[in-house]
Parts: sequence; structure tokens; C-alpha cells
Amino acid sequence: RSNSKDVMIMIDGSLNDKDLINIISNKDLYSLYFNDKFIYGNEYLEFNINNIKFTVYPESFFQVNTKCMIRLYDIIKENSFGDKLLDLYCGTGTIGIYLKDNFKYILGVEKVKSSIKNAKLNKKLNNIDNIEFLLSDSDKIKDSFDFVIVDPPRNGLSKTVINNLIEINSKKIIYVSCNPNTLKRDIEMLKEKYDVVEITPVNMFPKTIHIESLMVLERKN
Repeated sequence: RSNSKDVMIMIDGSLNDKDLINIISNKDLYSLYFNDKFIYGNEYLEFNINNIKFTVYPESFFQVNTKCMIRLYDIIKENSFGDKLLDLYCGTGTIGIYLKDNFKYILGVEKVKSSIKNAKLNKKLNNIDNIEFLLSDSDKIKDSFDFVIVDPPRNGLSKTVINNLIEINSKKIIYVSCNPNTLKRDIEMLKEKYDVVEITPVNMFPKTIHIESLMVLERKN
């Protein structure tokens, strides 16, 4: 992984001492993990996105195309205002932290331990006091929120999460998806209570078949 100036290398397998010394002596090396164990340099990479600091451990999710990530998050920010925001599948907390000035309270939920560790560190580095991060499965959250953002993995939302979203009954849902097929499937189940008011594709991976999609849903009257 790289933040354009620093390089993190993660190696799985076996190495002799000579190969390991050659890797460590590389002047571009910032961080080295060997079979999931931190052995050299810094434990995480650092990114600065629009004057917000973000840290990323090896197993934590972070968009690799940061230019398109900023465009994606700016679109979300333009459509996101309210009192309480629920940020499901929050990863390292990037979306919630990016929206810190648009809500009074934000709860980010993620089941990957390293991501939550990053999210809490990012909160501290940016001196944010209106956001919390919870290590939990997203399908366990049923509290009341007036705004919800979901950014699930390629397999999309579980039926339990969809049912919970319908029960939460927020005014707006923003669904960020990297898989149009599961996005369509999930929207079919949400459309009984929500109207799709905006769809924006973001070409996160140019010259590939993959596309990131942002969909804005509003609660029906």
C-alpha cells in the first residue's frame, strides 16, 4: 500500500534473513509486515484528505483511488445534513469524519478490529468530539437515526440490515456500492418505503469493469 510518498509492504510466506535485510534497506520502505506481524518502520500509513488526517493499518479498508474518493465524499457531503447520522460499514471512519460538521452526532459501526482501531485514532488525531465508533456487526444496530449511510462490501446488505433500516425509518439513506447487482437487489427491498432520488456513478477504477455507485434514497410520505 502507498500514500504516494510512503510504502507499506505486507509479506505472506517465508523469507531468508538476506532477503529481509534487502527489503528493510530500501529507502522507500515506510512500514513492513511479515505474516501479519509488524516488524519494521511505522505501524500504519498516514493520509491527508482535505486537511483531515487518516491512518490505515494493513487490514483496514481505505479507498485506493483518493482523488475519486474525495469526489465521492463531496457528493455525499452535499446531500447529508441532520442531527444523528448512522454510518454502517464505516471502515476507518472516513465518511463519518468527513461529515463531522454536518451532524450533531455520528455513530460509525464496523466489525473489522483494525479498522475500528484506525477510526478511533483518526478521531483523536482530528480532535473530533461528536463521533463514536463501535466494533459490531451492522445487523445489530436498531437505534433511531434521522440519516443513514451504508457502504457495504460487494455482497451488499443482509436481509436483517435491510429490515432494520426500514424499522429505523430515517429521513434519508445514502447507499454507496461497488457492486451494481447487489445494489439493485437491495434497493428492490427498500423501495416499499424509500424513493430513489439520485444515482451517481464514480469511476473509481478507470479502464476496468468496476464502478462505484452512490444512491440517495428519501423516505416516502
